[in-house]
Amino acid sequence: MLATIGAAIGLGSIWKFPYEVGANGGGAFILFYLVGLALFVPPQILVEFAIGRLDGGTLRQQLNLLHGMSLPPGCGR
Repeated sequence: MLATIGAAIGLGSIWKFPYEVGANGGGAFILFYLVGLALFVPPQILVEFAIGRLDGGTLRQQLNLLHGMSLPPGCGR
């Protein structure tokens, strides 16, 4: 269910937002928006796939597994 909600929000973001910005005179911003999408979305997808492949368990098991991992200095907790 969360994947469906995320897909709906993501599709709305990808299609409607640039259209509204371009229609209201902010066409140059669309370039930065698309660059931002290209820089942030693929790494997030790769991390999500990696977490899913790490153990193959349920969401609760994955979150418990991640909670026990150590984070690099300066990140998170």
